[in-house]
Amino acid sequence: MKSPSLALLLLLLHTGAVRETRNQREVSKRAYLMELIDRERDRQLASLSARASDMNARAALLVAAAGISGALQWTEAGASLQSAAVSALVLATLCGLAALAPVVGGGLPINLLEEVAWHDTAANATRRLGRWKQDYLDEGETILTHKRWLLLAGFVAFALSLALTAVYIAA
Repeated sequence: MKSPSLALLLLLLHTGAVRETRNQREVSKRAYLMELIDRERDRQLASLSARASDMNARAALLVAAAGISGALQWTEAGASLQSAAVSALVLATLCGLAALAPVVGGGLPINLLEEVAWHDTAANATRRLGRWKQDYLDEGETILTHKRWLLLAGFVAFALSLALTAVYIAA
Protein backbone atom coordinates (compact mmCIF):
# COMPACT_ATOMS: atom_id res chain seq x y z
CA MET A 1 0.00 0.00 0.00
CA LYS A 2 1.35 3.39 -0.94
CA SER A 3 1.68 6.14 1.61
CA PRO A 4 -0.33 9.32 0.99
CA SER A 5 1.30 11.81 -1.22
CA LEU A 6 2.86 14.95 0.12
CA ALA A 7 0.44 17.03 -1.94
CA LEU A 8 -2.55 15.31 -0.27
CA LEU A 9 -1.10 15.90 3.22
CA LEU A 10 -0.46 19.56 2.43
CA LEU A 11 -4.00 19.90 1.10
CA LEU A 12 -5.45 18.34 4.28
CA LEU A 13 -3.31 20.56 6.50
CA HIS A 14 -4.23 23.65 4.49
CA THR A 15 -7.97 22.94 4.70
CA GLY A 16 -7.77 22.25 8.43
CA ALA A 17 -8.93 18.65 8.15
CA VAL A 18 -5.87 17.35 10.04
CA ARG A 19 -4.88 20.42 11.99
CA GLU A 20 -5.45 20.46 15.73
CA THR A 21 -3.75 23.24 17.57
CA ARG A 22 -2.17 22.86 20.95
CA ASN A 23 -4.86 25.09 22.43
CA GLN A 24 -7.61 22.84 21.07
CA ARG A 25 -5.95 19.81 22.66
CA GLU A 26 -5.73 21.62 26.00
CA VAL A 27 -9.37 22.64 25.83
CA SER A 28 -10.29 19.07 24.96
CA LYS A 29 -8.26 17.73 27.93
CA ARG A 30 -9.87 20.24 30.29
CA ALA A 31 -13.34 19.36 29.04
CA TYR A 32 -12.60 15.67 29.64
CA LEU A 33 -11.32 16.39 33.16
CA MET A 34 -14.35 18.56 33.94
CA GLU A 35 -16.58 15.71 32.79
CA LEU A 36 -14.76 13.29 35.10
CA ILE A 37 -15.05 15.70 38.02
CA ASP A 38 -18.74 16.24 37.28
CA ARG A 39 -19.37 12.49 37.23
CA GLU A 40 -17.60 12.16 40.60
CA ARG A 41 -19.73 14.95 42.06
CA ASP A 42 -22.85 13.22 40.78
CA ARG A 43 -21.67 9.98 42.41
CA GLN A 44 -21.07 11.81 45.69
CA LEU A 45 -24.51 13.46 45.51
CA ALA A 46 -26.10 10.03 45.00
CA SER A 47 -24.13 8.72 47.99
CA LEU A 48 -25.24 11.70 50.08
CA SER A 49 -28.86 11.02 49.18
CA ALA A 50 -28.56 7.34 50.11
CA ARG A 51 -26.87 8.16 53.43
CA ALA A 52 -29.56 10.75 54.23
CA SER A 53 -32.23 8.16 53.54
CA ASP A 54 -30.48 5.64 55.80
CA MET A 55 -30.17 8.25 58.53
CA ASN A 56 -33.89 9.05 58.30
CA ALA A 57 -34.67 5.34 58.67
CA ARG A 58 -32.51 5.16 61.81
CA ALA A 59 -34.17 8.27 63.22
CA ALA A 60 -37.63 6.79 62.59
CA LEU A 61 -36.55 3.58 64.32
CA LEU A 62 -35.28 5.56 67.31
CA VAL A 63 -38.51 7.54 67.58
CA ALA A 64 -40.64 4.40 67.34
CA ALA A 65 -38.57 2.39 69.83
CA ALA A 66 -38.32 5.23 72.34
CA GLY A 67 -42.01 6.03 72.01
CA ILE A 68 -43.09 2.43 72.61
CA SER A 69 -40.68 2.02 75.52
CA GLY A 70 -41.81 5.30 77.02
CA ALA A 71 -45.46 4.32 76.78
CA LEU A 72 -44.78 1.00 78.47
CA GLN A 73 -42.72 2.56 81.27
CA TRP A 74 -44.97 5.57 81.84
CA THR A 75 -47.39 3.55 83.93
CA GLU A 76 -44.71 2.84 86.55
CA ALA A 77 -42.98 6.20 86.54
CA GLY A 78 -43.42 6.76 90.27
CA ALA A 79 -39.90 5.68 91.30
CA SER A 80 -37.02 8.06 90.69
CA LEU A 81 -35.07 5.54 88.58
CA GLN A 82 -38.10 4.88 86.43
CA SER A 83 -38.75 8.62 86.07
CA ALA A 84 -35.16 9.09 84.94
CA ALA A 85 -35.59 6.26 82.43
CA VAL A 86 -38.73 7.87 81.02
CA SER A 87 -36.95 11.24 80.86
CA ALA A 88 -34.12 9.63 78.88
CA LEU A 89 -36.69 8.15 76.51
CA VAL A 90 -38.26 11.57 76.02
CA LEU A 91 -34.81 12.95 75.19
CA ALA A 92 -34.19 10.07 72.76
CA THR A 93 -37.53 10.73 71.07
CA LEU A 94 -36.82 14.44 70.76
CA CYS A 95 -33.38 13.75 69.27
CA GLY A 96 -34.94 11.35 66.76
CA LEU A 97 -37.64 13.84 65.82
CA ALA A 98 -35.07 16.61 65.39
CA ALA A 99 -33.05 14.34 63.10
CA LEU A 100 -36.20 13.63 61.07
CA ALA A 101 -37.01 17.32 60.64
CA PRO A 102 -37.05 18.20 56.95
CA VAL A 103 -34.41 20.54 55.62
CA VAL A 104 -35.90 23.55 53.87
CA GLY A 105 -34.16 25.04 50.87
CA GLY A 106 -31.18 23.62 49.10
CA GLY A 107 -31.24 22.37 45.58
CA LEU A 108 -29.37 23.65 42.59
CA PRO A 109 -30.39 26.98 41.01
CA ILE A 110 -31.31 25.45 37.65
CA ASN A 111 -33.12 28.54 36.36
CA LEU A 112 -30.11 30.72 37.13
CA LEU A 113 -27.79 28.19 35.53
CA GLU A 114 -29.94 28.21 32.43
CA GLU A 115 -29.68 32.00 32.22
CA VAL A 116 -25.92 31.92 32.74
CA ALA A 117 -25.43 29.09 30.25
CA TRP A 118 -27.39 30.96 27.61
CA HIS A 119 -24.99 33.89 27.72
CA ASP A 120 -21.73 32.08 28.54
CA THR A 121 -19.53 29.43 27.04
CA ALA A 122 -20.30 25.78 27.67
CA ALA A 123 -17.06 25.37 29.62
CA ASN A 124 -17.83 28.25 31.99
CA ALA A 125 -21.42 27.09 32.50
CA THR A 126 -20.17 23.58 33.28
CA ARG A 127 -17.68 24.95 35.79
CA ARG A 128 -20.36 27.06 37.46
CA LEU A 129 -22.71 24.06 37.68
CA GLY A 130 -19.85 22.06 39.18
CA ARG A 131 -19.25 24.71 41.84
CA TRP A 132 -22.96 24.82 42.68
CA LYS A 133 -23.04 21.04 42.96
CA GLN A 134 -20.03 21.16 45.27
CA ASP A 135 -21.67 23.82 47.46
CA TYR A 136 -24.83 21.70 47.63
CA LEU A 137 -22.74 18.64 48.50
CA ASP A 138 -20.85 20.51 51.24
CA GLU A 139 -24.12 21.81 52.72
CA GLY A 140 -25.59 18.33 52.67
CA GLU A 141 -22.55 16.86 54.41
CA THR A 142 -22.84 19.50 57.14
CA ILE A 143 -26.51 18.70 57.67
CA LEU A 144 -25.78 14.97 57.82
CA THR A 145 -23.06 15.58 60.40
CA HIS A 146 -25.51 17.47 62.63
CA LYS A 147 -28.13 14.74 62.21
CA ARG A 148 -25.51 12.10 63.02
CA TRP A 149 -24.75 13.80 66.34
CA LEU A 150 -28.46 14.09 67.15
CA LEU A 151 -28.95 10.39 66.47
CA LEU A 152 -25.91 9.47 68.52
CA ALA A 153 -27.25 11.47 71.47
CA GLY A 154 -30.68 9.90 70.99
CA PHE A 155 -29.36 6.34 70.95
CA VAL A 156 -27.16 7.04 73.99
CA ALA A 157 -30.24 8.36 75.83
CA PHE A 158 -32.20 5.28 74.74
CA ALA A 159 -29.43 2.97 76.01
CA LEU A 160 -29.31 4.92 79.29
CA SER A 161 -33.06 4.46 79.65
CA LEU A 162 -32.72 0.72 79.12
CA ALA A 163 -29.91 0.56 81.69
CA LEU A 164 -31.94 2.53 84.23
CA THR A 165 -34.94 0.29 83.64
CA ALA A 166 -32.79 -2.83 84.14
CA VAL A 167 -31.45 -1.40 87.42
CA TYR A 168 -35.02 -0.55 88.52
CA ILE A 169 -36.28 -4.05 87.70
CA ALA A 170 -33.31 -5.72 89.42
CA ALA A 171 -33.78 -3.68 92.59
